[in-house]
Amino acid sequence: MTASEALAGNKYGPQLAEDLSKGGCSRPYELAVSLTRQHISDAVGSLSQPDHVTYQTFETLMTLEWSPLCDHIGLLLDGNGVFPLCIELLRQLRSKKIPILDRAFGFMCIQFLALVVDIGKIAQVNHLDKLLEDVSNLPAGRSISSYLNNYTRELEGEWLFDHPRRRDGLLLLLGWQKDRTGHRLCLPRIGGCRFDDSMFLLEQLWDDRKGFLSAAQFSSRMFPGWAGCFL
Repeated sequence: MTASEALAGNKYGPQLAEDLSKGGCSRPYELAVSLTRQHISDAVGSLSQPDHVTYQTFETLMTLEWSPLCDHIGLLLDGNGVFPLCIELLRQLRSKKIPILDRAFGFMCIQFLALVVDIGKIAQVNHLDKLLEDVSNLPAGRSISSYLNNYTRELEGEWLFDHPRRRDGLLLLLGWQKDRTGHRLCLPRIGGCRFDDSMFLLEQLWDDRKGFLSAAQFSSRMFPGWAGCFL
């Protein structure tokens, strides 16, 4: 292995197929027992310093899917700009000609984005306190992934189909507005998602569809939450 390959491995992690085949997706669970709110806060803060972000940063952030660290989900909101920072990290992958699902870094980043988007929607309609109350009684070491996915999908259905103004309900859920440059964006509480951000994600997943199908063999239980990134 060359020095440059070793450096890439330290930052972007192992090849994704190999990592998943060895149970790499379970590391956030293993980490969760030893981490604190400060660890999560530091990881969130590091997203604004791309040179300091590694695949292990996202492993740390994904411990938010586990009780009791899920109590600190609010760290993803307001002022941190988590969503656009992660999109920029994925754009840097593309600039280095690394397929988005070639290594653990890209996969974990998208996993984290799916979590962030769901939290952004829940917070946009002031349901975050209820979510946190619902999961507060879970025993330590219990994943909130399925609950969060179901909660958010039900919320989407409620605001899309049961809202008195139908389509306006979804607009409110997503919080559409204009940024300082006049571009429209949604989910402002996680830093804002622009249309071209969603298109970028779709294009990258399409370009690396072989990697997507390969990853699905080992981690299909993780994918339902990804749908929220594109609604």
